[in-house]
Amino acid sequence: MQARRSLFFGLLLLFLLTSCGSGANTPALPTPAIDPAPTDRPAEPGHVAPAALPQICNCVLRFDHISIEQGLSQSSVKVILQDRRGFLWFGTEDGLNRFDGYNFKIFKPDPDAINSLSDRWLTSMVEDRDGYIWIATRLGLNRYDPYTEEFIHFLHDDANPVSLIDNHINVLYIDRNDSLWIGTANGLDLFDRGSGTFKHYVYSPSKQEGISGKNITALYEDSRGRFWVGTQAGGLNRFDASNNRFIPYQNMPDDSHTISSNHVTAIIEDRRSVLWVGTSEGLNKFHPDTGTFERFVHDDKDEQSIISNAIRDLHVDITGNLWIATSMGLDRLTMGGSGSFITGMTRPFPKA
Repeated sequence: MQARRSLFFGLLLLFLLTSCGSGANTPALPTPAIDPAPTDRPAEPGHVAPAALPQICNCVLRFDHISIEQGLSQSSVKVILQDRRGFLWFGTEDGLNRFDGYNFKIFKPDPDAINSLSDRWLTSMVEDRDGYIWIATRLGLNRYDPYTEEFIHFLHDDANPVSLIDNHINVLYIDRNDSLWIGTANGLDLFDRGSGTFKHYVYSPSKQEGISGKNITALYEDSRGRFWVGTQAGGLNRFDASNNRFIPYQNMPDDSHTISSNHVTAIIEDRRSVLWVGTSEGLNKFHPDTGTFERFVHDDKDEQSIISNAIRDLHVDITGNLWIATSMGLDRLTMGGSGSFITGMTRPFPKA
């Protein structure tokens, strides 16, 4: 009797296990994967590995549009700055705009207010260590005080030899000493904050040690403290502050190791301390120690060449990639990769 009872319960237990999916037909649970011990050092915090960047493709990207309907004073934006307080500043052809993430505050010239903006067409903006914002226009230099929200004007005066050399300003730059440099259509100025005066560096064909062009288009100080000046027609210059001399680098038609064009549009240094110089006729990788240039120009037969020779601006992101704004679109050069240019967009940029 006991044996029959044991057999009955054994058969019942087997039936229940089979009904619940256990036994030979039940798939085994997957074994958790064990992460291998790391073989490489972790990525630097806050930096994204180049391999993690999204691939540039011909897919449709979503852009949020901010224009006059959203409060912008004018739709042709010439320059952008984010200050230390987080405000975004947009300089247009018709006024200066401060954006707090929700609303715009617009600054324009007011003939009844002497402390208003000197001109409505902006060309460049920088912020100094004291929090003042310096604003370049086609009609003089402005210093904006964020506490009083007033502008102080610096204008050319024929009767004052230490005033601003020219009211038409192309570019501003603040170097590592917090010195303000002003590139104008008629020379380069260095501002003396103590006296409120300007030291002029003027193009003169008779001076071999002078700057090689009068229309200043680009300014940059590299990691070694060398100061570079780009001109519209005189090429690239290195300024030697010890003797106030400029060393020019100009295009030589018969030498492919010279700069591709004398019209310099942008200068920047990458994370490997390599200088890149944008011109109206190609991108240049510059080797200051040898004084030689390596040119990158568009080739119709090479899809991986730069998309256009007319360089508008250059930027190195936090991952070390070089971004090239051109007249025909945006290129990205991944440092340490194949060295080919990845085209981000083929829609032409608006003409300046």
